Amino acid sequence: MTSRPDPARIICDAGFKTTGRGFADPEVIDCGDVTSFSFSAEHGRLTLSQENRSLRPGDQIQFVPGYSDATVFLHDHLYGVRDGRVEAVWPVVGRGKLQYPTGCRVGVLPVSGFEGAYQLSSVLVIT
Repeated sequence: MTSRPDPARIICDAGFKTTGRGFADPEVIDCGDVTSFSFSAEHGRLTLSQENRSLRPGDQIQFVPGYSDATVFLHDHLYGVRDGRVEAVWPVVGRGKLQYPTGCRVGVLPVSGFEGAYQLSSVLVIT
């Protein structure tokens, strides 16, 4: 936690790269009821339903990512923690392994029936 602008708000050094993005909000452990989240890539703003004066800048906040796929691939290791102790460290062995064969290009294709919508596509070009 980097800042407490008031007793119902928290500014933290954890953005959507850490907390996940897209499908579900992250779960915040031991902070009380969070009514809203706002994340940039590296920072977050949390609004609590009730004032909480016990949390201070420098305190650590634990998040359970709302969508872990968008978070895991950004890190080299996952840490298994129980009761505040690291019990295991697992390498993310698939990180950076996406490779396209020679002659394959990645592009975007329009989505039929949805103006302005595109999907990522791998296109295999055989010459």
